[in-house]
Amino acid sequence: MPTRVVDLTSHTDVLRLKVSAKPSDKYAALSYCWGWPQPDCPEFVTTKENVTRRESGFALTDLPLTLRDAVTSARSIGFSYLWIDALCIVQDDEDDWSRESATMGSIYKNADLTIIARTGVSSWDGFLSPPTAKYQTGQVSFTIPGNLPGQRRRGILWLSCRGSAGQLANTPYHWENRGWTFQEELLSTRVLFCSGYSWYNFSCLTSRKRIDQDVKEVDNYYRPRPWIRRSLKIPQHIFRGSPYDGWYEIVNEYGSRYFTNREDKLPALSGIAERLADAVNDRYVAGLWEKDLFFGL
Repeated sequence: MPTRVVDLTSHTDVLRLKVSAKPSDKYAALSYCWGWPQPDCPEFVTTKENVTRRESGFALTDLPLTLRDAVTSARSIGFSYLWIDALCIVQDDEDDWSRESATMGSIYKNADLTIIARTGVSSWDGFLSPPTAKYQTGQVSFTIPGNLPGQRRRGILWLSCRGSAGQLANTPYHWENRGWTFQEELLSTRVLFCSGYSWYNFSCLTSRKRIDQDVKEVDNYYRPRPWIRRSLKIPQHIFRGSPYDGWYEIVNEYGSRYFTNREDKLPALSGIAERLADAVNDRYVAGLWEKDLFFGL
């Protein structure tokens, strides 16, 4: 259980930070894009100045739309607790941030569900809003002439703008380019992708599902990442290749991610490295592996 979680049990617009919840308590976690500060929006993060007050209570309406949508989603699913980094880590306390960021991998790995807000470029965009007009479909009626004089049939052509409909499921999102979101997704056991425009996808270790489709089994879902499969106790016969091969594949993809603070690059990968260290019985040293040092350099 994380050090702090947002307590949702009041079922009102008043939330509070709960400290030292029971280890057995189930919680959801949120993965999202913070975005740049909004000049016309109030500061919403937890600080040394407001952390004590927030343990007594704070207003849901004071939070950005993405965080409010996450609270709505977690409550609807049945969770009493929700972990959000901006609220559960004291952002201007260097000691608190260092301690909590070091456990980030475990927080997402141990969450019963990770809610991923894929849409939007900031925490103010939200992910539960209905589709905008430009993504909605339209229709055009037309007449099809027959082979005989006077014979005709009426047809309907359904229209949608380019990039909408089925293509939205594969649309690249700003969230997918952010550094911290990389391990947040990989280490999560169950993930609910909230992609907006009515696209909601669920995936876990054995299956994946779009809300309006049947469940699909995905035995090879983690095949490119065998070291995560090992650490999560996935059957050994599914493994392919060396765990180090998986690591370098991950580093290659991770290297293209964007960070607001460059000093976050190693902490944002530490959870993945911790899992791999347990799997291969090796020591992780600032981005390199002791037993694979020559190749790593």
